[in-house]
Amino acid sequence: MFRGRPPRMLFKLLVPVAALLAISVGSARATIGPVANCEPSASTEPFTALGDPTAYELIPGGDFPGTLGAWTVDDGAALTSSGGKYLLSLPARGIATSPPACVNVIHPTVRFYAQTSTPGATIEVSAVLGRRAGTVAIPLGEVTPSADLAPSRQLLVRVPLFSAVNGGVLLGLRFEARGGTAEIDNVYVDPWRSG
Repeated sequence: MFRGRPPRMLFKLLVPVAALLAISVGSARATIGPVANCEPSASTEPFTALGDPTAYELIPGGDFPGTLGAWTVDDGAALTSSGGKYLLSLPARGIATSPPACVNVIHPTVRFYAQTSTPGATIEVSAVLGRRAGTVAIPLGEVTPSADLAPSRQLLVRVPLFSAVNGGVLLGLRFEARGGTAEIDNVYVDPWRSG
């Protein structure tokens, strides 16, 4: 099929899949995540002005309305207030994990708003999938926030969601700051029904 070396993009797609399959070896009944009959919820097109017409749904509590809700935080991550607006602050190595949201194979993408006052700070984003043996985090990408609260790039949820074709898979999102403090707000996922 390929003469010489396969395209680099093929490796980028196969590495997360291989990692997840390696974790699943030894358990014929292992599932990728809880399969769910996802109910549609309110969607918006918050990034249309940026040329992204995708309809997104807010992750549960993803606008941080004065509370963390069902989000979990570790290593100093906390809700902060800035100009009458609440943001989720992530100090270096601080971690925050969202409650589960429904996605499937159609077009699962993630976007959110981020900022930092520390040059060089980044935010590592992962999909957190529940399994019978526990949870597994699959890296989705790294975002470099700007000095002002601005939208991130689109991150593709590159995990094998085969079981979600006729339903949905519940997954959470994990955010970890690296190299300095960063803040996030308005965390969106392209919903399971998009396409």
